[in-house]
Amino acid sequence: MIKNKLFSLLSVLVLPLMASAQTVSGGGLPPLTPVERHVYDTAHAKIYYEYAFRRDSAKADKLTRGQTVLLVGDAYTCFIDNQALLRDSLTDAFCRKGKSPMEYMAKNMSLENPVYEYSLVSGFKSGEVSVRFDCPSLKLQYVQPTPKLAWTLAAGDSVVSGVKCKKAVCRFGGRDWTAWYSPEYGLPLGPYMFGGLPGLIFAVGDGRGDHVFTLNGVELCRGVVQVYQRADDGIIKLPRDKARETIRKYYEDLSNFILMKYPGTALPDDLQGKKLSAPYNPIELE
Repeated sequence: MIKNKLFSLLSVLVLPLMASAQTVSGGGLPPLTPVERHVYDTAHAKIYYEYAFRRDSAKADKLTRGQTVLLVGDAYTCFIDNQALLRDSLTDAFCRKGKSPMEYMAKNMSLENPVYEYSLVSGFKSGEVSVRFDCPSLKLQYVQPTPKLAWTLAAGDSVVSGVKCKKAVCRFGGRDWTAWYSPEYGLPLGPYMFGGLPGLIFAVGDGRGDHVFTLNGVELCRGVVQVYQRADDGIIKLPRDKARETIRKYYEDLSNFILMKYPGTALPDDLQGKKLSAPYNPIELE
């Protein structure tokens, strides 16, 4: 039922967006423009993590899966949904080649939708993390100190992606986490905000299995790969607590946020006057 209502709501939203993209002169789409970026660094490597998460904590048997990537530079890292990264790269490539907007739309629609909603840029020296939340009707950004995770090295071994790993546990964001890391790979890095162990994190998940990251690929960068965040218009910058409260309210009342961003949108009859919500099960509960 929720899925059907969400599909109905998104269909209503797409139509005015398509109409607004038309030019006055011929009904054609406006020309493509490169992605506006705030560039922090240049990446030397990409570390890929499969992301399995439970949108609804009440449905223990249903997991959604996506692909994320950690871009590693000299001074900064970026953790982002791989499909979002591919879409940005596609936009820039089509701009350079002078491709038409229709060619771009056809190719863009062939890509999978991003499932991981937070892009992070972490600075090794700055000690800060810039967090972006990106959804069609809400774009937020906040900056916070890099978490200092109190890892406990625990007994136990495991093999992840063919690599023997050691165990560590910590409490972070209101959840208990178990990580598997390899001292053979000396990078003290991992997905999301996880890091600080004496080796690269190959897998990390919370005790309930709501959020699990598993390393499934490593690639050295060829050419210039930017460590960046999008610099779109209309990004709302808030303190962390207010940003996260706004995100929670967004999931509690999706239709209200869509109407605020796109005034005049005509909702289907079955959604008139109703509050449409979606499950909210974030990585950090606190």
